[in-house]
Amino acid sequence: AAIDRLTEEVGELRTAAEEREAVLERAVAEFRAERVRLCHCLESAQESNNREIRDKEGAITELKSELALLSDLLKTAADERRSAVERATTELSAKLDDARRSVESLRTFLNSQTRQVASL
Repeated sequence: AAIDRLTEEVGELRTAAEEREAVLERAVAEFRAERVRLCHCLESAQESNNREIRDKEGAITELKSELALLSDLLKTAADERRSAVERATTELSAKLDDARRSVESLRTFLNSQTRQVASL
């Protein structure tokens, strides 16, 4: 009788352990699926940020070209025109600085997102 009771208790313990194991396996599977989803989201965000960074870098290159053109105009322009070119150069420099700050902000965001996913 005691052996039967112990056998029954062992069976119940095994059943409970198997149920807990199944719950854990489902939780692990859900976690892995969520991690994959988050990785895909991160990759998508990274691709979007990389595109935006490339666009900003292209704008910086264009602004540098415009700045060089304005510099050439400054060298050849009359004194009257020199003042107008200097104002335009200042405005372009401000835009270039804004674009650089924007690119740096995007890089910081991307690094932050990468660290967050890595900590999962």
